[in-house]
Amino acid sequence: MLASFVTFSVAFAARSLGGIVFGHFGDRVGRKKMLVISLVMMGLGTVVIGLLPTYHQIGVGAPALLVVARFVQGLAVGGEWGGAVLMAVEHAPPQRRAFYGSWPQAGVPAGLVL
Repeated sequence: MLASFVTFSVAFAARSLGGIVFGHFGDRVGRKKMLVISLVMMGLGTVVIGLLPTYHQIGVGAPALLVVARFVQGLAVGGEWGGAVLMAVEHAPPQRRAFYGSWPQAGVPAGLVL
């Protein structure tokens, strides 16, 4: 039971770290490149979660691998979210920056509703 709670909490803790890491390298390497890397990381983390063996197959390794995969997803979300908002605002017309910046923020709730 405790391991299931850790899988949720580790992703939330990793988000802020992902924002810091991807923000730093986004300024140095390029925001678009870092956004692509974060999207790939999110996809790979999701695929790994889908392919994980069960607890009955590998025992305690299953929740441990799940926590690692969720950590990767959390890092990716931290970088992806900030990068998406920044790119939306940078490419928006000056009088519409706040409106354009709100769309990435509205994406998660819209996806949950759908």
